[in-house]
Amino acid sequence: MGKKDGLSGLLAAGAILLAAATAQANNAAEIATDEYCQCTTCGNALGAGFPLQTYDARAVKTSSGRVTFQCHFDIPEGYQPAKAMRPQSPGCGTPFGLSNKTHIVLTPGGTGKLTCQVNPSGD
Repeated sequence: MGKKDGLSGLLAAGAILLAAATAQANNAAEIATDEYCQCTTCGNALGAGFPLQTYDARAVKTSSGRVTFQCHFDIPEGYQPAKAMRPQSPGCGTPFGLSNKTHIVLTPGGTGKLTCQVNPSGD
């Protein structure tokens, strides 16, 4: 790598750092991807006897403290429901705290989605 390539690399790295600092200064959201997620309510609703688990989860926390944590599951073969299910859940834990609102959808196509919302004001 020559001097010119090294200088270009430093400038690019500096631009990335500057962009990151700007995003933080503008109250940008914090995003956590590839998070572990487990849904015991999902497994129980499907009669599986075990929780659904995935690393296909993403948490987004805004500067106001609101969090949306969403997990996408593959339902194991033989446990797919005949029609869409929306089981009730007492809540869920997220990387940023316990949820105030929880929404689950399990589909006959073999997918499940768990959405947990955290609102510091309790709404």
